[in-house]
Amino acid sequence: MFNHDEIRFWADYVSGDGSGDYIYDDNEFVAAGSTTPENPSGGLKGERFVILGDQNADPCEGDAFDSAIHQLTEHPMIDTSVTPSSLGGPEYVTDGCQTDYKTAFFGLRADYTLPSKDGFELERGQVVWPRTTDDLAYLNDASDHHLTYIDVDLVPTESATTDEDAVSDFEEEEEATTIEASVPEESNASAATLVVGRAAIAAVITIMNAALLL
Repeated sequence: MFNHDEIRFWADYVSGDGSGDYIYDDNEFVAAGSTTPENPSGGLKGERFVILGDQNADPCEGDAFDSAIHQLTEHPMIDTSVTPSSLGGPEYVTDGCQTDYKTAFFGLRADYTLPSKDGFELERGQVVWPRTTDDLAYLNDASDHHLTYIDVDLVPTESATTDEDAVSDFEEEEEATTIEASVPEESNASAATLVVGRAAIAAVITIMNAALLL
């Protein structure tokens, strides 16, 4: 149930419908005299976001309570039209459902990249789990979890202004903040393009049981 409620926190945080109105940060807590503030700042208010990291819950098997991850995979604000997959996963995980989507050696899809519907166009995604014959197969020993990513294009959010100057500024920022990470052409672990908008993206990262906001 703890895992279910951890995932619920992120679902509430990105909803933008008042579900996250109970959320406050450490500064608010201290300013309120180390107690719950009367008017918490709440969750996101329509910003684009990405939830990524270890959620420790598989959508179709495992012992997660009450289909916990469906709070995110079926969330109305989250785009799941692209699901990262791999060729290496099914070599190792031979039983169970959706083996090409698995991300962990213990046979579950536990790690996620979940962009908002607003503000992104999704292109492709991958679980970085090289096949045993791949040149990068040695990376499989680095962890019992595998990195996931989705290539995206930034697009204006619904709340953004649409005048020509704003669109021009947006395109310049996108060009200035695109970083390419390449891998050998012979590898099936394709190149990852990371796109970061400094003031535009609220990225939510969960790693194991620690939660960090960027």
